[in-house]
Amino acid sequence: MERILCEKCGTSYNLTKATLKTAKVAPTKTHKGIQRAYLRCEHCKHQTTAFYTDGDIRRLQSRQRVLRNDSTLTLTNEERLAEFRANGAEIQKQMRTLKAELEGVE
Repeated sequence: MERILCEKCGTSYNLTKATLKTAKVAPTKTHKGIQRAYLRCEHCKHQTTAFYTDGDIRRLQSRQRVLRNDSTLTLTNEERLAEFRANGAEIQKQMRTLKAELEGVE
């Protein structure tokens, strides 16, 4: 189990479904359906943003789960791996762009 160190109080806690939360974020001019995933310290309740998603990112993530788990796909292993890698890179790119737009950071 992965341990997280709170940036506010310095307490170390386990990364679990109980500490990873999501919340809706107000839409922007270019993005709707935004969700913020954040970690919440069990000790001081400080929230640290892990990532943001929108509808496009969540669709790519859903496709990733299908590529990883669905053995009935008619793709070859090479095609599946190529699509999986391309989707992963696109997810990371879109998440960085969305975070920069929402938080004003690069």
